Amino acid sequence: MKYEVAKQWITALRSDEYPQCTNQLRQDGSYCCLGVLTDLFIKNNEVNAEARASWEAQGAYVDSEGVREAFSLPQDVIKWAGVKGSDPHTVYYSEDECEDSEQWATQLNDDEHWSFQQIANWVEENWEVL
Repeated sequence: MKYEVAKQWITALRSDEYPQCTNQLRQDGSYCCLGVLTDLFIKNNEVNAEARASWEAQGAYVDSEGVREAFSLPQDVIKWAGVKGSDPHTVYYSEDECEDSEQWATQLNDDEHWSFQQIANWVEENWEVL
C-alpha cells in the first residue's frame, strides 16, 4: 500500500468524521473501513458525476470502467491506494492453530467488530503488505 494513502486512511479511521457500519462500503451516512478508503479516494480525485451521485445516494461507487461496487474496494481505489486487492489482508503465523492465518479488512470490520481505532492500528502495523 502506498505510504501516503495509508497515512490518510489511518488518520481518517482515528477521526470522529466517519461513523462505522458493517457489510457495505457506505450505508445511511456510516462507513465500513473500506468505505472510508473509498471516500478518501473520492475526496482526493476528480470523479465523474455518476460515480459521485451513486456514492452519495446509494453508498456504491461506479468505477471508471462502469462497474458498480458496494461491498469491496472498486478498481479505481485499489489502483490509487496501491493495495493488493479488493479486500486488503495480512497473513501471519498462528501458534494456537500451528498454521498461517489471514486477517481481512472486511473480516475485522464486519465479523470481528473491530473499532476503527483497532483497524487503524492494524493498518499502521501492516501498511507495507496490504
